[in-house]
Order: sequence, then C-alpha cells, then structure tokens
Amino acid sequence: MRKPSREVVLALSIGLLIGVGAGWWSFPRFMHRHGTPQERYQHILKRFDSDLALNRDQHSRVEAILQTERAKIEELHSDIEPRFQKIHKVTVDEIRRLLSADQQKNLDALEAQFEARRKDRPGPWGPPR
Repeated sequence: MRKPSREVVLALSIGLLIGVGAGWWSFPRFMHRHGTPQERYQHILKRFDSDLALNRDQHSRVEAILQTERAKIEELHSDIEPRFQKIHKVTVDEIRRLLSADQQKNLDALEAQFEARRKDRPGPWGPPR
C-alpha cells in the first residue's frame, strides 16, 4: 500500500484541527445561549414551567432534578477536558512539524485566539475548574 503524500497528510491534519476547533468553538454557542450554567438551567426550568404548566410541587422536583443533572454534566466535563487537551496538543504538534517557521508563528496566533475564546466561556465548556 502506498504511503500518503506529505500534502495529503498536511491537508487532513489541518482539516482535523479546524474541525475540532470550530466544533469546540461553536457547540457552546449553539447549545448554550443563556450565559452561566445557572442561567441556562433557570431558562430550562422557565420553559418547563410555561410549556408544561408545572404546579408548585412539580416545579420544585424538576428544579432538583436539573440541579443534580447539572452536577453530573460538570463532572463529566472535568473528566473529558484533560483528554480533549491532550488530543488537541498532539494534533497541533503534528501539524507544527509540517509547517515553515512563518506558518508556525501563524499557527501560534491561531492557538492563542482559540485559548482566549475558551477562557472567556462560562460554564462547562470553558476552562477546567
């Protein structure tokens, strides 16, 4: 079997990096449009109140369920974040080896932008706690 050319590997690696970065950047904006995690859960609870016409007891119980599940989601994120960071670093390092010095500087700038956006995000898709 023929070994893929350097250009093919470079193109696929850059595509992977862009895809992961775009997904990481866009997912929270698509899924979480309501600020902090607490604000998002309050928004969900308000929607349940209005759409399902919850009574006072149901409201309290649904609120407790959402808080419990929120804790589970945040714990899951804490478990996944280091794995994501490791994969991201390996990907960037592999791509860096294929680039010229000028391209590496541009990649560093892209990485700095990515990290700045990530740090600005509240909640589970922002920086690890």
